[in-house]
Amino acid sequence: MNGYDTYRVYTALNLYFFGKYDYFKYGDEVKGIAKRYENASDKVKFMFDRLGKKFYDRPDMENYLVSNLIGRQKGIGFVGEVLGAEPERIYKEWLGRTQSYEYLFISEIKRAMQEVDNFNQLFLVGDGQHPEIFKAVVRGDVSLETFSLLNLILDFVPNIDAQLIDDGSWNSLGQKAVRYTPFLQRLNIDVVSLRNSLRTAVVD
Repeated sequence: MNGYDTYRVYTALNLYFFGKYDYFKYGDEVKGIAKRYENASDKVKFMFDRLGKKFYDRPDMENYLVSNLIGRQKGIGFVGEVLGAEPERIYKEWLGRTQSYEYLFISEIKRAMQEVDNFNQLFLVGDGQHPEIFKAVVRGDVSLETFSLLNLILDFVPNIDAQLIDDGSWNSLGQKAVRYTPFLQRLNIDVVSLRNSLRTAVVD
């Protein structure tokens, strides 16, 4: 991918996760993107060109950028933040998680359940307090992959949204998980198998 194409993908994904842009509806057709790239410095254009040369196709580029975006509280401010040893480490860890998603999913659910008496308590909101599933993500016991896939199966986020309407930290996690899910789905994740494994884990 050339520098301009990389810049378009980067900008659109950043807006998708941290703004109100619909990446799956509009792709990288961000308004005014050509002008913004034209006005960028030579250094920025060079770095986007370097980033583009790392990958042979667009899906791999998207996955690399997404892997770095989902671990951040705010959008990536500059392309330099997705080039170097740390972004590479983040991407490799993401590859590991997504390639062993079913094992990760079940082991993390079981870990979260150690904090409650039964599975349903993971999603309870009492007196405006965060549910245990949220706390498990904050503690690092549950990854965003597991949280997103669990919501794909159970659709619990809308119910908690309705109870924590003005809770910024919950809303941020819920929105990120929902927006992340389509990228997980295109990895050909077997949701039926996950659902069956979840039933077994809950019973055990």
